[in-house]
Amino acid sequence: MASSIGSTFFVLDTPDEGAAIVGDYRETLTYLLGTYYDWLTNWANSYLNLQFSGQIGYNLPVDMLTNIPRVNAPETETLSFNNNMDAFRQYCGAANLAGKRVISMELGSDYLETYTQTWTDLLKDGKRAFVTGVNQAIFHGAPYSHTYPNTTWPGYTTFSYSFAGHHSRHQPAWDVGYAQAINYVARTQFVLQTGVPKVDLAFWDKKTAEFAYPNTSYSPSDLSTAGYTYTYLSPDNFALDVAQVRNGILAPTAQSFRALIVRANDTLTVDGVLALQKFARAELPIIFSGGIPTVYNTRNGKATEHTQVILESILSLPNVYKVSYESLACAVASIGVSPRTKVNTNGTWFTHWREDSNGDVYVFIYNDGVPSVGNISFETTQWPTFLNAWTGEQTPVVYYTVDGLYTTIPFSLGDTETAIIKFSKEANVPHEHIISTPDVELHSRHAATSGRPSVRIFAHGDVNQPIVLSNGSLVEVHSPVPNAFSLENWTLTVEQWLPPTDLYNVEIVADKSNITFALPGSNLEPWSSISDSLIHVSGIGYYSTTFQWPPSACTHDQIGALLTLPPISQGITVSLNGKDLPNVDITHPIVDISAYVQQGKNVLSISVASTLWNVLVPIWPKLRSGGTTANPSVEGFQALGYGDLQHYGIIGEVQVIPYVGLDL
Repeated sequence: MASSIGSTFFVLDTPDEGAAIVGDYRETLTYLLGTYYDWLTNWANSYLNLQFSGQIGYNLPVDMLTNIPRVNAPETETLSFNNNMDAFRQYCGAANLAGKRVISMELGSDYLETYTQTWTDLLKDGKRAFVTGVNQAIFHGAPYSHTYPNTTWPGYTTFSYSFAGHHSRHQPAWDVGYAQAINYVARTQFVLQTGVPKVDLAFWDKKTAEFAYPNTSYSPSDLSTAGYTYTYLSPDNFALDVAQVRNGILAPTAQSFRALIVRANDTLTVDGVLALQKFARAELPIIFSGGIPTVYNTRNGKATEHTQVILESILSLPNVYKVSYESLACAVASIGVSPRTKVNTNGTWFTHWREDSNGDVYVFIYNDGVPSVGNISFETTQWPTFLNAWTGEQTPVVYYTVDGLYTTIPFSLGDTETAIIKFSKEANVPHEHIISTPDVELHSRHAATSGRPSVRIFAHGDVNQPIVLSNGSLVEVHSPVPNAFSLENWTLTVEQWLPPTDLYNVEIVADKSNITFALPGSNLEPWSSISDSLIHVSGIGYYSTTFQWPPSACTHDQIGALLTLPPISQGITVSLNGKDLPNVDITHPIVDISAYVQQGKNVLSISVASTLWNVLVPIWPKLRSGGTTANPSVEGFQALGYGDLQHYGIIGEVQVIPYVGLDL
């Protein structure tokens, strides 16, 4: 390892070229920085009677994981962590082991997404952090939205327009979508701050210096594909009081790790190896992946020689394993360590598990890919309930199977969609639930007005098999149900948000004017495809149409309907016959309208907001923030893969899907 002063590099003639000496130096820096954090935290706690939060340890030549436990609420960010889930895992491991109630993040400071960042993009950033352990989002917002010296509309924009996150009244979605998305985040945070997280595996992760942009530490996807959750701990974290092994479990009052993984290229510490010896003797499964590491972070030769002997001595214990680097998930399974969530899907799903003092379990599920289907087996047999973070609704899960220690639930998740399941010892649901269904489309996130669970059946052909309940009884499915139908003959009024005539008039939200279009057919196109006059327009689109209900072919008494839309990138609100519908998940907009439809003609109204980017493109060179110009130019944005005009509005078809409700 080379050390340098200015442009001069020094390489020692030791076998490690001086890396151990540099390690000793950086350990000193880590200790001194930790002392500084201790003083800041104690001062905030005792003098201000406040807790202290800080962005701890990264972009410094120190061990980030060592110092994260020093503050009350360690904070990460989307920018430096580049929305890298593995980097968030590295940050959250030490914080959760130290029992931090809040792990915060600066959300949305994405480079070169200035006024182009949508709520879909922003929430994706948050979801990737939430599923790895972060549980509080601090939005990277606008510091001020009124008059500021030498500043043009749409207002003061920090960092010369180079970063996203300017949330203010100048955003068209401010009144159409912001409340819904922020409430989703708030409800999700409430769940993720409940109880303590449980994680299957811990990786040994000793660094002498942390990058400004933490890298991925474990690249293969095999662990996540199998459903294993994992995080990272510095061996320095083993000094925490909770880092004890009981019944073969590490930190049973915290993450309850089922195994500890050490890799051949890991850096060892003297105290860390002594902790390994203690853990191994307490029967914690310890897995050496790819070989036994030999590199230490210190020049203390006598200590490392003695420690290496200790390390070699534990290899003969029956709970210590040497495996190859490849197929780690298979190796973990082969020694009898199972995940709390077994994932079986054609997508890319992740889970985050928490337990509270009552024994209730909360599992946050995130799909980081294309729309996909599958099932998840949860290591619990308590009563399952869906928690809808968009609406606040709680509905019993009525389609699942129980086998031994696991409950298996089917899911269908859209791109970046999430779900939350609560497992309770007691719940207001009967014991009966569906364990088998015929080959029909089935939705079961519904409770009948009687208080008993019911299911929605979407069957358009003959159904020859009944639904089987857990008590062995059968429920016949009568078909057909009327087919889904697309809504057409829309009217679109675009409330155009244009710059004021005086660009320095920041007090005006926008120069607003309306323009209306008739849209025949059912396939809705982006605004820019409807009219050239909408190419450089931002704002709010007000869509309206009518439909008849019930379908003429309907013969069922318990007929209901879902309204489904294409995914929406920004804000959306929906009303039917003048009544606001529940909030919809913008990644998979679907809502039950059974309580809102009426006999005969029904009037549907949908409001969809845009970003501000398209209207800013023509005036980009004229924009100023505190006297500075917008940087880079639009052409500069585009050269870096950003800055193209965005597609606004509803894109695709809106459908009504009839169903038949069956009480169980």
